[in-house]
Amino acid sequence: MIDKLNITVRGGNGGNGCISFHREKFVPKGGPDGGDGGDGGSVFLVGDSNISSLVSFRFKKRFDAEDGGSGEGGNRHGRNGVDIEVFVPLGTQAWSVKGGVSELLGETGEIGRRLIVAMGGKGGRGNRRFASSTNVTPLLAEAGEKGEETNLLLELKLLADVGIIGLPNVGKSSLLAASSHARPKIADYPFTTVEPFLGVVTTKGEPFVVVDIPGLLEGAHRGVGLGHDFLRHIEKTRVLLHVLDGLSPDPLKDWHQTNEELGAYNADIALKTQVLAINKVDMPQVRNRVTEFREVFEKKGQKPFVISALSGEGLEPLWAEVLKILRQSGSTISDVKSEYHPVLRPRPGRGGMEIKSENGVYMVHFSRAERIAAMADVKDWRVRAQLYNELSKMGVVRALEAKGIKSGDIVRIGDIEMEWL
Repeated sequence: MIDKLNITVRGGNGGNGCISFHREKFVPKGGPDGGDGGDGGSVFLVGDSNISSLVSFRFKKRFDAEDGGSGEGGNRHGRNGVDIEVFVPLGTQAWSVKGGVSELLGETGEIGRRLIVAMGGKGGRGNRRFASSTNVTPLLAEAGEKGEETNLLLELKLLADVGIIGLPNVGKSSLLAASSHARPKIADYPFTTVEPFLGVVTTKGEPFVVVDIPGLLEGAHRGVGLGHDFLRHIEKTRVLLHVLDGLSPDPLKDWHQTNEELGAYNADIALKTQVLAINKVDMPQVRNRVTEFREVFEKKGQKPFVISALSGEGLEPLWAEVLKILRQSGSTISDVKSEYHPVLRPRPGRGGMEIKSENGVYMVHFSRAERIAAMADVKDWRVRAQLYNELSKMGVVRALEAKGIKSGDIVRIGDIEMEWL
């Protein structure tokens, strides 16, 4: 099962604003009519109950939303870029990974809920937006914002109501196969199941989702036998069905071992409600010990169900007990809400102003200034004058003067350079 991998997502770039003036016969001074650029599309993750793994991302690991269209003359607004939806299994967590640091963006905990993972850039303003009573011929427009690009770690934690746990080869997969339409691999040797399996069990007309977790070896909490990969899939379950092998010399010891692994991995998992089932009662040597099993576990406050996954004996009362506990604990998985909330983040590139100087060159890092400068023809003195006025409104001029800029120094804003006068 592929339940953890990296993909790259990018929001679309915003379209550039347009520099244009109205041209019409007998209207020599029609004024600016450059339209704004369209917004770039964004990338969303969407939970889909029909998907059970991340296998579809093995060969396609990059998703780009559409760029916004540029504005045009005649006050025509550029077309907005189309959003894209990336469908993932329910229970998928999205982590933004940057510089070795991971930040949880959210989780697809509900069918159809969209989780934004890469925002599109805003479209740039056309020159009509720069018109004023003192500037009736604006020669500036704004470049569109760059879309956000994110390296995502997708981590799937299966959403299930019930997790079947126990040591290897106790019959967990046989129990799931006997109780649902799931068909996990079953054989008579340890550690047959090498990945979690989901199945839907229906009892008294009510369905609920069950996940079969591969057998937990000693040291699973440290990752032994892929322990970490398996254990995280029961974090979301409401009830644990703990299956023991009736042929074991010491089922009580096995019970303690599994619970110790759960507690060492995550104390909250160890506190989940457990239903205890002792399997293989179809074997005479197990049936002869039923009274012994009940006495031993009742001393521990446990009421064991004695079952046979092979013959089906005892399964009906077992699942009835599980259903009763699920009813008491709330709704089944279809109504479970995500416990994570999307992280609210500023739009990409909207950081504060930063000015650095080196050998008479002053480098301005400020998104608003860079977007206007990108569209400016600084060879035209009229454009330079208007750009200076806009930089003054933003506080860039004041900040440069505070840094000690003087006539003849070079100012670099984005990709453009000009001499300070």
